[in-house]
Amino acid sequence: MEAQTLPLNVDSYTLLTLNEPGSVFLPGSLGTLDPDGGADLGLVVPPATNPALAGLTAHHALVVIDLGSPFLAVVHASNAIAAHLIP
Repeated sequence: MEAQTLPLNVDSYTLLTLNEPGSVFLPGSLGTLDPDGGADLGLVVPPATNPALAGLTAHHALVVIDLGSPFLAVVHASNAIAAHLIP
């Protein structure tokens, strides 16, 4: 199996995704792929969020883990995509 590189910058968003996988803030972030190998992910920003976050860009990347492998092998790591927070 070839090595995978996950573009990772540890910040508060990274910690949220690691500490609360599948949370209400990240629906679809923990689950299985559809038959075509795809999935949908959402980013939910609560209404009472600080308005100063408007205009912020969060970058998201993902890993696909083979649950059938003895060591939970990472079989794919994506490139980062930008999520722009707009008012």
